[in-house]
This record gives sequence, C-alpha cells and structure tokens, in this order.
Amino acid sequence: MKTVFLTLLLGLVCAAQEAPAELDPSQITGDWHSILMAADNIQKIEEGGPLRAYIRQLECTDRCSSLSVNFYAKFPSQCTFLNVVAEREGDVYHVGYMGSNFFELIPVSENTLAVYGENFDGVKSTKMTVLNKI
Repeated sequence: MKTVFLTLLLGLVCAAQEAPAELDPSQITGDWHSILMAADNIQKIEEGGPLRAYIRQLECTDRCSSLSVNFYAKFPSQCTFLNVVAEREGDVYHVGYMGSNFFELIPVSENTLAVYGENFDGVKSTKMTVLNKI
C-alpha cells in the first residue's frame, strides 16, 4: 500500500511541476526524517537491506551543486551514522553508496521532501522513492 501511495504521490508532484526551477537551498538544508520508503526491489529496503537508510540532515552547498547527506544505516545489526556528498549534474545528483546512485529532490511542501532515486549495484537497477519530513 505504501508503494502505491508513494508512486501516486511522485506522479502528482511531477505532473504539478512546471519547468525545473533552481533548487532553493533554504528549502533543502535542514534536519529531515525519512517517514516512508518504497522500491521496486523490496529486498533492498527491507530490515537489514543495503539501501534501508534513514535520512537525518541535508545541506546544500554552492547553490545546491553539492549536497551533503547525513543518514543512518544498519550494518549488519549495528546502526551506523554515515555522511556522503552528492554532486549535481543538471537536475540529478550522483553519489557512490552501495553502487552508483542517481536521485532527484522534489520539494512537496515547506516541510515535506520527496526523493526519487535509482541505485545500480553492478548487476541490477533498483528504483526508490523516499518521503521525508522536517
């Protein structure tokens, strides 16, 4: 059910947006909490899955050309705090974490942010959507 909800949410957000505007760092930078996660490969985001991560903070630098992402992930049974820096190419960010990752930030409201991403682990591509709230 969450997958259907997130897919519908992403579709509505994308349809409602006009031509891509420059990201406003004040909308992105801050403390965030992942509340919903969906993927076309459920094993990747299940408990103990390599892509099950809980975003805690985002920070735009240089007008959002770089994005610092602080998050927690479990390896294998211990929760670990991690930080990665993603670089923007056009409207898409790229970062290496558990393979190659490409993602887009989609501000939904002033306190909600959707992240649509794709992970390629060298064998299979996984599409994900994560909904975050302040």
